[in-house]
Amino acid sequence: MSERGNNIKQKIRQNQCQFTSHALNRMNQRKIWKNDVFNAILFGVEVEIQEDGNYPDTHILFQEHSPNPEFCIVVADSEPDPFVITVFYFYENIWEYRGNVYQRRKRK
Repeated sequence: MSERGNNIKQKIRQNQCQFTSHALNRMNQRKIWKNDVFNAILFGVEVEIQEDGNYPDTHILFQEHSPNPEFCIVVADSEPDPFVITVFYFYENIWEYRGNVYQRRKRK
């Protein structure tokens, strides 16, 4: 677990978290509830860290905590509170399930 991932988890435990309207829309469409999001962040697996010069904050991707994970949470490590940016389902053409963790497929 990265330092940023641990920072996000600590803030979730302290009920410090915001949701973008985009995330709330996607959660509604996909029937993923806030409790599912919090459980994914707190107990799921960190699958990717995105540090992109196009965004002011680092994004951490957390895989759902489940024997058969289906979705992922994208969280911005923002101050003072982290922001849930979006939620998505893992698509096999983009993600590969290896050893209980999804990994992004290499582009050809």
